[in-house]
Amino acid sequence: MRLISRIGCGLCAAVLLWAFISWCDIVADNCKPNPQHSEYNMFVLMTK
Repeated sequence: MRLISRIGCGLCAAVLLWAFISWCDIVADNCKPNPQHSEYNMFVLMTK
């Protein structure tokens, strides 16, 4: 049970890190005239 808990916490941490990096990518690119976001950006994938 302890191993499953650690794996779950690791997966949650990875998803939160991905969300934070995706948000930083969106904010940094929106300062440009023609923003180009990564195809692996979480928010880009959610809107496709």
